[in-house]
Amino acid sequence: MKANKQDISFWNSKESIVRYAEMHYNLTDLELFYLAKATAHLNKKVSEIKILDLGCGGGRTTVALHKMGYKVIGIDIAPKLISKLKKEWPELDVRVGDAETLSFKDSSFDIVLFSHNSIDYLYPVGARKNAVCEVARVLKFDGVFIFSSHIFNLIPYNIEVLKNILSNMFANPKLLFVGSYYVEHMRSGSKVMTHAGSPATVKRELRSANFDLELWQKAAQKSNSRIITFIHSFLSWEIYYFAKKKEAIDL
Repeated sequence: MKANKQDISFWNSKESIVRYAEMHYNLTDLELFYLAKATAHLNKKVSEIKILDLGCGGGRTTVALHKMGYKVIGIDIAPKLISKLKKEWPELDVRVGDAETLSFKDSSFDIVLFSHNSIDYLYPVGARKNAVCEVARVLKFDGVFIFSSHIFNLIPYNIEVLKNILSNMFANPKLLFVGSYYVEHMRSGSKVMTHAGSPATVKRELRSANFDLELWQKAAQKSNSRIITFIHSFLSWEIYYFAKKKEAIDL
């Protein structure tokens, strides 16, 4: 398969709007935990903290951050998602943009959030690296980068994941993985290249852009039972990362 740029048509599709624009406007437990950690680290009032919400989609995180009092700007590559979000929340600052070429000055933000594994849909791997460098550029010194990313797990946690694995295997076993990417089959028939890495590979990516990876944790549904929590963690396809920008460098 030729390593062309990712086709963004899926994110402007009806399926994408249903999938991303009709979510509840709230943060996950780990997003809240990391955000509280970042806020304490910055030692600023919430109203003074500037956040760039990359891959904001239908505004799940952007709206939640706005309601919490942060100064937030949302960016997404899909015009239709941004248009819908603007109509529903006209008071928000949300824009169409590309994570590889951000239209902000150096050191503009205290926190960059790249949630819902959105970074994994940057293809090929060079696009992903460019985006991480752009995040470093627009972050202030000692700023915080919070994001989530897939970790490939052959144990399916629901029927949709099982269908994806089987459809890849039967369609073309050689294309189950293309480097560190796999083909994600959407219900509409669209095929999306999706990155799945490990904490070790992510750490190397971050280090090359002058980040220190401080914390990572698998997403797991909380339960009063440690056994159930462990099982959810074992089945998880998603890891949340918390990294700090080390120093100002010319990228």
